[in-house]
Amino acid sequence: MNFYVISVSGWEEYSPLWFSSEKSSRSFRIATRLAIRKVFKDLIKEKYDHYMDGHIFLERIPIEMEKFGFNQVKIECEIDLQGSCLYRKNKHEKRPSIFPPDIWESVLKHNDEIRDSIRRLKKI
Repeated sequence: MNFYVISVSGWEEYSPLWFSSEKSSRSFRIATRLAIRKVFKDLIKEKYDHYMDGHIFLERIPIEMEKFGFNQVKIECEIDLQGSCLYRKNKHEKRPSIFPPDIWESVLKHNDEIRDSIRRLKKI
């Protein structure tokens, strides 16, 4: 079984959709292009009156991908490690619940030390 991902990323949160299939990567690329064409054609028919972005395609693509033999994987559990909060203390006042308090404090301390060393280097 092969696994494939279609995602939207950028300034907004990373939004992956996982698919499984026995098909090749080339088949996945072709199916994705065809699915995008179909979604776009449907949006034009509907006279879609908002900005089009990756999210509007992402929410409609799974139905089309299934027609090509790529089945969306249903995620049982997802854990968000909230990466930015690990190096920007002010970004989140609250510790992500998955991190034990002692490790969280150690990570913040370590990152403070790294931040201080970078500031010292900038002054040279």
